[in-house]
Amino acid sequence: MDTTTFDANTLTLLVAIVGSTLTMVTLMYWLFGRLDDKFDDKFDGLNTRVTGLEIRFEALDTKVTAIDTKVTALDAKFETLVGDVADTRQRAARIEGHLTAPGSFTTGGVSPAAPDEARSEDQGSDPDHRRAG
Repeated sequence: MDTTTFDANTLTLLVAIVGSTLTMVTLMYWLFGRLDDKFDDKFDGLNTRVTGLEIRFEALDTKVTAIDTKVTALDAKFETLVGDVADTRQRAARIEGHLTAPGSFTTGGVSPAAPDEARSEDQGSDPDHRRAG
């Protein structure tokens, strides 16, 4: 720049350019700050939703854990029941074996060897009276 060409118009033009540049920089800084605030608002909303989902999943996990505990206890009870049923079957088979063995107790009081003989004796004086065998 030549000093002869540096006059008031040139100075006014330079001040206008610097002022416009500063205005643009300030405006960009302000817009970026505003954009940053919008992003913060969006991320805060998203963070709130994620936190809500996290709370729901924790509650669901607690419920599933409680159900799992109950199912485990129920499974243990079924295992005990299976053992009890097996034991009851063994006892019933043993009792049945004793009842069906030769010369054992019969339910009618009549020995299986002489059914006709017992019937003829039962028809004596009292039809409701039966003789123990």
